[in-house]
Amino acid sequence: MMNRVLYIVKLVVVLVVSITIFSFVTISHNDSLCQSVEISINDNLKYYTQEEILKILQDQKINILETKIKDININKIESIISSMHYVKKANVYLTIDGILRIDIEHRKPIVRIINSNYENFLIDDNGAILYTSENFTPRVIYANGFIKKNYANYASKNIIVDKDKKSLMQNNIISDIYTVCKYIDNDSLWSRMIEQIYINEQNEIELIPKIGNQVIILGNVENLENKFRKLLAFYQHGIIYMGWDKYSVINLKYKNQVVCN
Repeated sequence: MMNRVLYIVKLVVVLVVSITIFSFVTISHNDSLCQSVEISINDNLKYYTQEEILKILQDQKINILETKIKDININKIESIISSMHYVKKANVYLTIDGILRIDIEHRKPIVRIINSNYENFLIDDNGAILYTSENFTPRVIYANGFIKKNYANYASKNIIVDKDKKSLMQNNIISDIYTVCKYIDNDSLWSRMIEQIYINEQNEIELIPKIGNQVIILGNVENLENKFRKLLAFYQHGIIYMGWDKYSVINLKYKNQVVCN
């Protein structure tokens, strides 16, 4: 019985000492100054530099360096960075050695739209419409032709769903362009093959490949997977034997056939 009491007493002492040490370390850590800021961007997109991000924070009256750790509002910093135009997600945290870490994931554009008024804007892989950047030009498919929709009508919106989960651009050529580019972006072969989308006078979608001089008439976005399956079969069993210069037009609009001329 005595041994058990001594064991409990020792355990209590150890817990009290541990809590005291932890509290002292925590207070000491919170009173220490932030030593540096490390910004990590986990992709090859270069929309923002570290200097630009720090300046944006300074413009919001947020100073990080030589500020006590307890006075740094991590949630506010994360909120500001997350709201930046090209940022998809941000994670902000402090390390034990007093370094503020900012991990950023950029939005990923998949197409550049050039409309009939020569406005340029981007659509990312989640359907968000973005303005173009002076700092960085991503290598993506570009779409042009008879596109009359203005960027200003859809700026800072998502073409896929609004707050009520309804399509913002149902039966709209911009939405169709996004649908095609999303399909292409998800396919390693077509993302290497297709360079341009052209909207003709009949409001049909045409694809311009990187190899060959053909125009690929897609028509609309109905049966999209089947149309690309037909195109692949034609490349594998047609052009490979007849040569890339045999046809100037490959038409995929018609069911169960590929019409060429």
